[in-house]
Amino acid sequence: MKVIIKEDIENLGNMGDIVNVKDGYARNYLIPKNLAVGANPRNIKKFEHYRRIIQEKANTSRNSAQILAEKLSSKPMFIKAKASEKDK
Repeated sequence: MKVIIKEDIENLGNMGDIVNVKDGYARNYLIPKNLAVGANPRNIKKFEHYRRIIQEKANTSRNSAQILAEKLSSKPMFIKAKASEKDK
């Protein structure tokens, strides 16, 4: 049976992967524990859309982090703190 994995599962695959597993493993373990769904055309299309949304969010946050890093690197920062009670 082909299933789409909803979470990273060790020795099986990563989220969104379509894998072929034994029917009993899918019906008795993966699907009831909400770790996978059947790989029908509707679910495949749904996961592709979900994957695109996640990728866009990751790209947006990566770009924001790069812009912030550039702003911070152009300005010097000083942190004033005592090293010990004797100001050494």
